[in-house]
Amino acid sequence: MSLWRGRDLLLAFLLLAFLPVVACSEDWRLLRDGAPVGGVQITEKGGDTYVAVGEMARLLGYSAKSLNDGLLINKGPTNLQIIPNAAAVWLGYDIIPLMRKAFVSDGRWWMDSESALVVMEKLLAKSGDGAKLLWRGLGSGAGQVEMPATQEPPVQQLEPDQPVQVVPAVAPASEVTQSEEASFRWGVHEDRVRLVVETSQKIPLRPTPDGLELSFGSKPQVASSPDPSVSVKVKADGKRWTVVVEAPGWDKNSFELSDPHRIVADFMRPNSAPPVTPTPTVVVPSVPKPAPAGKKRPLVVVDAGHGGKDPGAVAHGYREKDLALKISQRLVKNLQALGLDAKLTRADDRYLLLRTRTELANQWDADAFVSVHLNALPKGRHAKGVEIYLMALPTDKDAMALAKIENAELAEGSNGQGDDKTSLLLSILGDMQQNNKIQESTKFAEAIFSSGKSGKLPMRRVAQAPFFVLRGAAMPAVLIETGFISESSEARMLADPSYQERLAKSLAKGIKEYLK
Repeated sequence: MSLWRGRDLLLAFLLLAFLPVVACSEDWRLLRDGAPVGGVQITEKGGDTYVAVGEMARLLGYSAKSLNDGLLINKGPTNLQIIPNAAAVWLGYDIIPLMRKAFVSDGRWWMDSESALVVMEKLLAKSGDGAKLLWRGLGSGAGQVEMPATQEPPVQQLEPDQPVQVVPAVAPASEVTQSEEASFRWGVHEDRVRLVVETSQKIPLRPTPDGLELSFGSKPQVASSPDPSVSVKVKADGKRWTVVVEAPGWDKNSFELSDPHRIVADFMRPNSAPPVTPTPTVVVPSVPKPAPAGKKRPLVVVDAGHGGKDPGAVAHGYREKDLALKISQRLVKNLQALGLDAKLTRADDRYLLLRTRTELANQWDADAFVSVHLNALPKGRHAKGVEIYLMALPTDKDAMALAKIENAELAEGSNGQGDDKTSLLLSILGDMQQNNKIQESTKFAEAIFSSGKSGKLPMRRVAQAPFFVLRGAAMPAVLIETGFISESSEARMLADPSYQERLAKSLAKGIKEYLK
C-alpha cells in the first residue's frame, strides 16, 4: 500500500513540475533592449498570433484601463487609445495602423503581435523612453527561442477580404551566400501591392522617389511583380547587386521587422475613382472685402447636412435639413463679409451623397470644410449646446452613436443607422492620407470653439468620431452640431433668425481666426 502511495506521490510531483511549462507555452516573453521584462499572454485567431496588449503595457510601466468601450494606456500626458474591432489606434494626434483589428475576449484586449511591437515602441518614443522591443517564445529547452510566424504580416482589408497572391521566390543555394540568403514574396490587395523580403541578416535599404532599392552581396533570385504597374529590376553595382522596385505615381511605405529580418514595402494604388461632376451651387450674395493684390483668398466650403429625401433629425415640428441650410447660408454670408470666399455644397433642398460633399470641396481646392448639423438624443436623455467634431476614433459612446446616425446613407440602401459604414470607417482609419489633417483639424475645431465661447454661445465640447462626411477631405475639416433639436427650447432658439445670425457670425469669426 505504501508503495502505491509513493508512486502516486511521485506522479503528482512530476505532474506539478510540468504544469508551469505547459502554462508558459501560452506566454511570450517581452524583451526590452534585449533584456526580458516579463511574460505576456498570447492567443491564436485565424492563423495569427495576438498578445494581451494591456499586460504588455503594464510590463513597460504604463497603466491600462477600460474607458468608453476602449482601452486607454497612459503614463503622464502620453495617451494611447485602442478601440475594439478597429484596425488603427490613436496615439496623441497620430493614427497608427494595425495589421489586424484589435479585439476584446476573455477580459483581455488582444492585438496582433507584430503591430503590438510597433505601437508600443512608438508609445515609448513619445514618452521619451525609446527602446527596441522583441518577442521571445518560451520553449521547453534551455535557451530555445520560438519566434512569431515568419510569414508576411497581413494587410488590413476592406470587407470582404480580397484574396492574397503569394509568389515564393527563393534563390538557389549556388547563387546566394549563406550569410545573405533571401526570399521575396508578393501580396496583391485591393488597395495596394505588398512586397516582403526576408533575409538572414539586415541588408541596406534606400528609398527612392518611385520605390526602393535593396543591396545584396550576390545576385538574388527575384520573382516578377504580379502587378505590371510595379516593376522589378536586378542590376550589377560593382561587386554588389541592386534590386530596384518601382511604381511611379504610387504612394510608398516601407518598414522593417526583426527575427527574422524582413523588409515590408507597400505600394498604394492611386485613387482611380471617376471625377465628380460638381452640383450647381448658389452662393448667398454679399459684398466681400477685396483681397490683397496677387493673393488668393482662402475658400471655405460650407456643407448643409442632410437634404432632399434625408430630413435628418426631426423633433418639435422642425427638420434638421431645413435649419442646417438656413444656418449654413448665414455662415457663408458672414464668411464673405470677413473677406473670405465661401461656397455651399447645397443651396436648396436637395440630396447629396456623403462622399460627394468632400469631393466637391477637394475639386474646388478649399482651404477648410465645415459640415453643419443639429444634434439629437433619444427620448429621456437631455443635453444642450454646440459640439464640434473632427474625423478620428470616437471620444466616447455618445460620439460613436452620433456618427452612426449621421453616417446613414439612404441612397445606398443602408440600414438607416450607419452601422456598416461606421464600422468600415473604423477599419480604415489607419489610412495615412487622413493622418496629415488630424492635427490641423483639431486646431481648426479649437479655434471655432474658442470663438463661440467669446460670443457667449452655449459651447459644449470638441470631440472626435468617425464621420463619413469628413472622410477624404484634403483640407482641415470639422462637423458642427449647432445644438440639440431634441430639446424643445434649443430647437426654438435654432429656428430663430436672430439666433441663427448670432451663431453664424461667431462661427465665421473662429474660421477666419484659424485661416489667418
